[in-house]
Amino acid sequence: MTQAAALPTLSGMSTDLGPIPISTAQDAVNHIVEQSRRRTLAIRKSFVQLGTPGDAKPGPLARIVKNRDERALDLYLLMRLLAVKTPYDATQEAGGWARALNLRGPSALRTVSRIWTRLVKYKLVKRARAKNKASMTPLMEDGSGDPYTRITAKDRYLRVPVEYWTAEEGWYARLELPAKAMLLIALSLPPGFALTSKQIAMYYGISADTVEKGFRQLTRLGVIDYVDRYKKAPLSKKGFTIERHYTLQGVFRLDREDLEGRTAAEVTTA
Repeated sequence: MTQAAALPTLSGMSTDLGPIPISTAQDAVNHIVEQSRRRTLAIRKSFVQLGTPGDAKPGPLARIVKNRDERALDLYLLMRLLAVKTPYDATQEAGGWARALNLRGPSALRTVSRIWTRLVKYKLVKRARAKNKASMTPLMEDGSGDPYTRITAKDRYLRVPVEYWTAEEGWYARLELPAKAMLLIALSLPPGFALTSKQIAMYYGISADTVEKGFRQLTRLGVIDYVDRYKKAPLSKKGFTIERHYTLQGVFRLDREDLEGRTAAEVTTA
């Protein structure tokens, strides 16, 4: 009689079949990215800013940053990677989301549930049940609670390259919340944008201190670079001022003309 393979044991973490392969947080994130089949994640700019250029108002991102709710931002972006086709739902076991967020221990599943509850309160997702799993459907990015509609080329949207999650630098885990917020805002602006910390605080509802902290980390890690230029200031003492122009670098320096066409093709098939 052939002897059956030994059952897995937590103590030795091995069986007659060899060591038990345990998926890491990065494995879970990579699997989500692979399932999405996207090169970029399109998000309407209303997530970072509402209103019009002449009457700008903070989007839901400001509230998330104010609440220091980094995990909510992380989970929201991961969910959006999966919710790309009708009916725009993302159905996964809570344990999978916990692993992707690198949450461990007996409270991990409860923590995931609480994060979803906060995203529901932000009016960014709708929660339902699908058998023994939670089914999440995005709502409109402006936090209005309106049902989500497909992004088209007519919408104003930003694009997050999937390298944010998959690059060996591990940006999604390495960047702190202020840097993540500033990265999303920078992705919504043209290369070489010039906004002071006070202007960003006014237009996006994020404190100047948080803006500066985010820019410092992005600059230190080479995610963003800047050049200072002189600008006339007729009513100032010196008659000029120095204006700082920011441009994203590396995988985040998206080719606007190329991506306009590519992303339009992606979103219209979602």
